[in-house]
Amino acid sequence: MQTLAHQLVEELWESVELLPEGKFTDLLNSPSRLIFDAAESGNFEFLVILIRSHPDFIWKENDKGLSLFHVAALHRHKKIFNIIYELKGIKDFIAPYKENESQNTLLHLVACLPSTDRVQFASVAALQMQSELLWFEAAKGTVPLSYIITKNKKGDIPHELFTTQHESLRKDGEIWMKETATLMYARIDTDSNCGLCSSFYSTRRQREQRR
Repeated sequence: MQTLAHQLVEELWESVELLPEGKFTDLLNSPSRLIFDAAESGNFEFLVILIRSHPDFIWKENDKGLSLFHVAALHRHKKIFNIIYELKGIKDFIAPYKENESQNTLLHLVACLPSTDRVQFASVAALQMQSELLWFEAAKGTVPLSYIITKNKKGDIPHELFTTQHESLRKDGEIWMKETATLMYARIDTDSNCGLCSSFYSTRRQREQRR
C-alpha cells in the first residue's frame, strides 16, 4: 500500500512539473508554501520526492526565514529532520538559519514545547520528557557550538528556555514516577504478605494434621 501511495505521489508530481514555469512557481509559493506544508505535516515521502526532483528546495526559507528542517524540528518530525544528516557539508550552512523576528535558532525551536497534538504522542509525561531531551541533544549536535549560548531577541539562552518551557512536563513526569514507584512497592508488599499468609496457614495445617 505504501509503495502504491509513493508511486501515485510521484506520478502526480510529474504532472505538476509539466505546468508552465509561472504556474509551477506560483504553486510552490502559494500561501501555504508546498514544501513547508509537507514539512509541518510530516509528509516524508512527498518531501523526498520534491527534494529529489528539485535539490535546490533544501535552501528555501519560509516567510519566517526557516528551512524545512527547522520546521520539521519545530513540529517534531524525526524522519524529515534526519535528512539533514545526509547533506553532510551543506548541513553546516542550513542549520545556522535563524527565525527572522525572534532570532530563534534551531536550538531555541526545539527548546519550546511542540503543539499539543505532538506532545501527546507518548502516553506518559516521563517518556515525553525523555523524547524532548533527545530532540534537544540532536539539535545541539547539528548547530554551531556558539549557538549553545546564543541568545534570541528576548535574551533567552536555549538551555534556559528548555527548562522554563518543560517545567510543567518535568513535574508531571516526576509525579508519574512517584505514583508508579508507590504502586510497585504496594504490590511487592501485597505479594510478600500473601506469601507470609500462605506460609502461616500451610504450617498451621501441618500442625493440625500431626495432632
